[in-house]
Amino acid sequence: MEGVITSDVVNMGGSLLFEPGADAGAVQADQYEAQAGVAIWGSSNNYPKEIIDLVSKSTEVGPLLDWKIKVLHGKRIKAVTVDAEGKATEINDNEIKSFLRARTTKRYWREACTDMVWFANAFPELIKTKDKSKIAYIGTQDASFCRYGEMEKGVIKKCFVSAKWPAAKIDDAETLKYDVIDPYSYNAVEKTKTATQAKFIYPISIPSPGKLYYQLASWDGLRLSKWLDLMAKIPILKGAFLDKVLNVVYEIGVNSDLWPKWFKNWEDLKDEEKAAKKIEWVNAMNKRLCGVENAGSSIITEFAYDEDGNLVNGVTIKPIVNPFKDGQWLEDSQEGSAHTMRALGVDATLVGAGPGKNMGAGSGSDKLVAVKIYEALQVFTREILLEPLNFVAEYNGWFKTHPDLEFQVDGIELNFDKATVRPIGQKGVGDATT
Repeated sequence: MEGVITSDVVNMGGSLLFEPGADAGAVQADQYEAQAGVAIWGSSNNYPKEIIDLVSKSTEVGPLLDWKIKVLHGKRIKAVTVDAEGKATEINDNEIKSFLRARTTKRYWREACTDMVWFANAFPELIKTKDKSKIAYIGTQDASFCRYGEMEKGVIKKCFVSAKWPAAKIDDAETLKYDVIDPYSYNAVEKTKTATQAKFIYPISIPSPGKLYYQLASWDGLRLSKWLDLMAKIPILKGAFLDKVLNVVYEIGVNSDLWPKWFKNWEDLKDEEKAAKKIEWVNAMNKRLCGVENAGSSIITEFAYDEDGNLVNGVTIKPIVNPFKDGQWLEDSQEGSAHTMRALGVDATLVGAGPGKNMGAGSGSDKLVAVKIYEALQVFTREILLEPLNFVAEYNGWFKTHPDLEFQVDGIELNFDKATVRPIGQKGVGDATT
C-alpha cells in the first residue's frame, strides 16, 4: 500500500527508526516565481539587498538585529549525551570535539546566526573529505548572494551564488553552482555519499506559511507596513527642520530710493539689469543672515527722516514664522520604535526604550526575567541551525559511535541576587567583607 512505512529497521542517525516507503510529498512552485532558471527572491530578485539598504538607514533595526544575533549565538556548541532524566554529559570524542572547535565551524555558526536573524534563510556549505568518506567542513555562503534554481517535481536541486544579483546569470563564469541536499529525503545521507560532487548546500530556514523557495522573516511586516520607511524619513524631516531654523526665511523690505544710491547709473539700467542687481544684493544679505556660522551675528540696516521729521526705514527685515515646531515628530518616533521592538520580538527592558522623552527601560529584575524568557525561546531557531551538524553526524558515523548524541548550545547564564540585582557573589559598595 502506497505511503505505508516499511518494517525494515535502518540506522538514520537516531532520526528515523524505520525506512519510509517513499520520500515526503513536495509541492511544485508556480513557474512565474522563476526567471532564467533562478527562483527570484523578492519582486525584482533583489530582496536581500533591499533589506540591507533599508536597515542601513535605521538607527534601531541594525543594532536590534545585532543584539538578537549575539543572544542566538550564545557561547559555544557542544556535543552531549542525554540520559533518561535529561542530564547532559559532554562527549569526550576527539574527532567530534575537533570538528566543533575548528575555526571554520565557529565561523559557520556566527554567519548562519546572522543570516537566520536577518533573512530567516541560511545556506550552509558542506564539503567532503578527499576520499568522500566523511564531511570535513561546514561553512556558510552569504544568504544575500544565494538563489535557488527552479524546482524539479517540487524539489530544489540547485543553488547559485553570486554577488551580482539581480544582474547575475546562472551560466556566468563567476557564479558558483551547488547541488542542494534535500532535507526532507529520508535517505539524503546515502544520496550525498554516492554523489560525485564534493560540495553541497544544506538549506535551512525558519518556516513561514505559503513560502516554497525563500521563507519570510517574521519581522518583515516592519517593511511592508512602511514603518521602516517612516522611521528613515523622520531624521530627514528633522534635518530639514533644523536647516529651516538656522536659515530663517526673511521678508526684506527696501526703500526704492536706496537703489540709485547703491548702484551707479541706476536709471540708465535696463529692467533685467535692475532685477539682476537686486538679486545680487539679496544674495549678499542672505549670506549675512543665514547659516550656522552667522548665528548671532549683527547687520546694518539704513533709515532716515523725511521733511516732517518722521522716521523712514531704508531696509526692514522681518522673519517669516516657520509652521514647523521642534519635537513634533517625537510621538511618531516613539511609536515607530515600539513597532520596531514588537516586530523584532525584543522586550524594551532588554535594550532600553526607543528615542524620545520617555527613556525608562524597566527595573533590573524586569531585565533578568525578560532575558531569561528570551534565552529560553532561542531553542527553536538553534535547533534549525544545528540541523546541518546533525546531518554531518549521520554522514560521519558519529551516531553509530554515540547513539544518544545531541548538539546543544551553551546560552547566556545570568544568576543574580534577587534583592540587589547584582551577579551572585559580587559585593556592593559598603558591603561588609568576610
